[in-house]
This record gives sequence, C-alpha cells and structure tokens, in this order.
Amino acid sequence: MKNLFRAGLYLIGMLTLLVACGGGGGGGVGPSPGPVNIALAKDKASAYANNSDLITVSATFTPALTAGTSVTFTLAGTARFEDGTATYNTTVSANPANTATAKVKSSTAGDFTITATCTGGTASTTVTFTSTPVTQLSGVVSKGLVSDGTVKAYKIEAGVVTTTQVGSTVTTASDGTYSIDIGSYSGPLMIKVTGGTYLDEATGNTVNLADQAPSGLRAFVGNATSGAPVSAVVTPLTEIAAQRALAAGPLSTSTINSANSSTSTLFDIDNIITTLPVAPSALPSTGAATNAEKYTLNLVAISRMSTGATPAKTVEALLSSLVADIAANGGTFSSATSASLSAAKAQPVTTLSSYSTLTTARGPVFVIASTSPTVAGGTTINFTSTTPGLIRVLDGIWNMNGSYASTAVSTVGLPNTSFPGKAVVYLKCSDIGTVTVKATYQNGSVGAATTSCLAETGRTKFGVYLTSAGAAKLNGSQVSNIRFNIVAGASSNTSSIVDYNSGFTVAAVQQSNGLSTFVNLAPNTMLSSSNLLLTATYGYNPALPSFSVVPIDVNGNTGLLNASDFEIKVIQ
Repeated sequence: MKNLFRAGLYLIGMLTLLVACGGGGGGGVGPSPGPVNIALAKDKASAYANNSDLITVSATFTPALTAGTSVTFTLAGTARFEDGTATYNTTVSANPANTATAKVKSSTAGDFTITATCTGGTASTTVTFTSTPVTQLSGVVSKGLVSDGTVKAYKIEAGVVTTTQVGSTVTTASDGTYSIDIGSYSGPLMIKVTGGTYLDEATGNTVNLADQAPSGLRAFVGNATSGAPVSAVVTPLTEIAAQRALAAGPLSTSTINSANSSTSTLFDIDNIITTLPVAPSALPSTGAATNAEKYTLNLVAISRMSTGATPAKTVEALLSSLVADIAANGGTFSSATSASLSAAKAQPVTTLSSYSTLTTARGPVFVIASTSPTVAGGTTINFTSTTPGLIRVLDGIWNMNGSYASTAVSTVGLPNTSFPGKAVVYLKCSDIGTVTVKATYQNGSVGAATTSCLAETGRTKFGVYLTSAGAAKLNGSQVSNIRFNIVAGASSNTSSIVDYNSGFTVAAVQQSNGLSTFVNLAPNTMLSSSNLLLTATYGYNPALPSFSVVPIDVNGNTGLLNASDFEIKVIQ
C-alpha cells in the first residue's frame, strides 16, 4: 500500500477496514455460499480531522445478505469508529435492506484506503481526512422533490456569478437531497439545478424539470463560511429571490440576503433558503401551520397556477411573470396576483357520488370524485373501497372484466373528455353488503361515499320502441346512430340492468349510475314504431321502479326526438 505525503498539511495515515460476514453473534445466519460482491459507498468526499467529523461507510452485498447477518468492521492506524474502538460489530440491516454501515473519525489527516472483505469477495475505496475545516453544502431541490437533477455551485465575485465552479458536480438523490464538498471556500454562492424529474405537488404526475424550467432553478447563498455547514434549498421560490437579487444590482452578501428575506416574507415563510419543504402527502387537510408546510403549500400553488393558466404556462414562465409583478408593485404582489396565489393555496375539498347496485348487475356503476375548487386535468386521485366493493380505473369498457381491486388510481378528466374536471372509477359488488369508497387528492384532501350492494328480489324484461309520432319525425330517413338514456324514476328502489339484446348493432349499453342506463345503437336502416330497439332486463330491490326514455340524439341531431316519442312495453 502506497503512503501518500502532504507536507505541511497532514500526517501520514492509513486506515484498513475489513468486513467479515456471517457466523457469530446477533443471531445472524451463516456465511453465504459462493462469491459475494461488495460495494462500498461513503456519505461525503472528505471530513475534518478533528476526531468528531464523521464519514459514514456503507457496504452492500451481491447476492443480498439476510438481515441480522453478523458483520465486523476493523480499523488499522489512528482512525477509529464513532465509539472510539478499532473493532465494530454490527449486523446487516433490514431497512435499508442488505446494508451494513460504520462511522469513522480520525484525529490525523490523510488518505485512507478502506478494504471491505467478506466471504467470497473484497472491495476497496479511499476516504480523506483533512487538516483544515471542510465546508459541506447540502440541501433539497424541490419543485416536487427532484430526482437525478444536476447540481453545481459557483463563486460570486465582484458582484457577478462567475463561471468558476466550487466543488464537484453532484446528482440529487430520489428524495431530492444533495451534498457538495466545497472545501475551504468562503463567500457568496450560487447553486444551480438542471434536469431531473419530480412528482408534481399539485397533480401527482411525474414531470421533467427541463420541460418546466429549461434554464434550471437557482438559489443564492449570501455568505458561506469555511468549516461551517451550509444549507441551501433550491426551489421556485429561491429562483424568484435569485432573479430579484440580480435585478437589484451587483451581487453581494447584502443584496442576496435582502432578496432572500423579502421573498420569504412574500410567501409567509421564515427562510426560503434553509426551510425544508414537507412532502405534499404530509400536508394537513386544512391549512398549513409550520414553515415547512407553508413552503410546500406555496409550491403546490405555483404548480396549480402554471397548469391552471389559460393557456397553461411553464413554471419558468410563471416565475418570470411573478417577478415582474413584484417589481411593478413596489416589492409586493398586486391584488390580482395575491388573490390568485391565495386561491391556488386553498385546499380542495373532495366529494364523491355513488349509487346502490345489485350483485347481479350486468356491469359496474360509476363512482365520481369532484374537487372544489377544481384541480387541473390529469391530477392523480387515489381511490380505495371496502369489501364487498371492488373498483378499477375507468377505461370505457363497461363490463365486469378487468383488474378490479380494493384500490385504483385515476386522474381528473381534461376539458374534452367524458368527465371534465372529475375523476371516475368503476364499482362492482362481489357480495351483499355496505361499501365505502374514498378518494384522496394528492395533498391529502379525502372524500368518501357509502353505498349498498344488494341482492336482487325480482326482475322484469321490457322492450324500447319508437311511437308512431316519433317514427314520423324521422321522415323515412336512414338512422345510422341513435342514442338515449333509460332512466328509472326517483325512488327508494334500486335497479340494475342485468341483460340486454337488440336486433341492431349495439355500440354501447352502460349503466352510469343507479338511475340511468346509456344506450348507443347503430341501426343503419329506417326505423318505424314496429322496430324493437332494445330488449332490457332489469333486476330490482325491493320493487321495480318506473322507467322512461330520455333521447340524446339521432344522427347527431339533439333536438329531433323527445321523451314522448319513445315507449316502454313490459315483455315479461
């Protein structure tokens, strides 16, 4: 092993770490058969040799080792484990799985080779302890927590952001966190994040940051002090502050801190640079009390304001317009922007509608979730149901087939869809009983509906015809398409279509709720009053309700027929 010398900076040091797997203490299992590959990772590039700054070394194993397997870490040289010993006995953890960790400190500066040895495998890496304090820049990137984003830090000198990068380029973890060793640098900094993906706070959809913020997001730190940890969150709010600091004139600790402070005040947050936003799912159903909750609620609002704009704006475009609004109104929001932001921060109330149905129903019924105020189309809504109810995502195929379960993830319909502004799932009954369906909006707003799965107490078959007057209105024209609803009269009775047939092509027969069945026929012929349009068999509990036909259109003409132009005759 080669000794490395750094004259005047630190003494020679060498650390050897040995990992022995399996056997012995802690109730662990025996050694894994065959070769084992070991991967070592460290939580930072270097630490200060002051006997308290720690480097965490993590070992993972392929094939995976069982939780509880004994692991021994051994150190040589002056370095020690956190407890001051040279030998550390532990076990493979269950969470995170297949991982064993040890924390190392040193009072001596140097580069130390770490070797992990396990039955059938070995691996090495190097950790560094320095004789001077290390400045660790860390934080979270959130427009939704950004995963795989590229993070760089740059010096600010002579009032401008330089092209001189401080520390290495890093990538955000799946939880949006990042950490950069910026050595002994002191002074103002810019942190810039580009690329990566995030789960949108308002819609719950996965979004590419490059699509919403092509230029990236920035945060300015007024002054980093050598040896002191620096925390910097990077979000749309810090980007607003960065743009305001640039507009204020030469960048300095004073102008940066002023922009960060005043922007924090605008969004009712103590500190937009150091406050860590909570996950959207952790927001309370009413209001936001803590700074972390307020931070996330503001990020949700920015998402809603960008996706809800007509036409929709990118986040980058929205932030530019907000900065311009602040500048035009003396450092605050205009009344219109303030109202829009407040409305966007309002927690939507989720409500559900559903209907009782029969266990013998031919197809499912709809469960419809609405939010007030309405959230953007494409927003994720999570549904759950209790037994004996089963649900699946609305896909336009009305039958009992498909992947019915106790959970389903739907999205709010876009303006040109069948259910604009609403999220819908199919519900069927596997048995008799009471069902509760819940719909949860991504930020925690929950709505619920209770319905009944009933046994059929009887059934009746009837036919749907045109009356002579109705047929006359068609004037002998060929009917390529006729659509209507069979509607049960309002009552305490529950009815469901259990069977149907037609001598014409059936494009769709679908019971949307407990009262209405949608029928779409393609006769492609002339129709008369003698034509049986549809034979429908309805089950009911406890009694058969009255039925009527409400026309929708004929060949696309919505005003040609009315309810009196149809007749329902009982067949049996």
